[in-house]
Amino acid sequence: VILRLENHRVPGTYMFAINATDDAGKVSRPSNVARVNFHDGSPVVLDADPHLVHGHGKNDLPFEEKIRRIVKDERIVQRFTALIEKNKKIVRDAENNVMEKRLKEKMGRRGTSVDRIMEKIKTDEVLRAIYKSKLL
Repeated sequence: VILRLENHRVPGTYMFAINATDDAGKVSRPSNVARVNFHDGSPVVLDADPHLVHGHGKNDLPFEEKIRRIVKDERIVQRFTALIEKNKKIVRDAENNVMEKRLKEKMGRRGTSVDRIMEKIKTDEVLRAIYKSKLL
């Protein structure tokens, strides 16, 4: 792919999304971002890792370790992890409520069978994943 940009003489890395048009005139969805380096006239780089393009180090550490590197105070790290756990619990409860509502809609208003299924969903992660894929 060759792109000619007029009036773009500033050296840098520009980012583009490319659309393709077929013979019938149907336009495709935008592609993944393509990066063009104008620093040295190098060719188009498709699906490049931004860490490679910009020269930043990649940090694959867990979130808790990233915070620990930035902030040396362990209390702040514990507050962040507590906040993360609280948010996970809120999301899980919301998912449970939606699954219970949809189960009641599908199975009728019989409370005992829905309650039994919901107790199994809350305790067993495998069943939770199955019901979550079906109901959400």
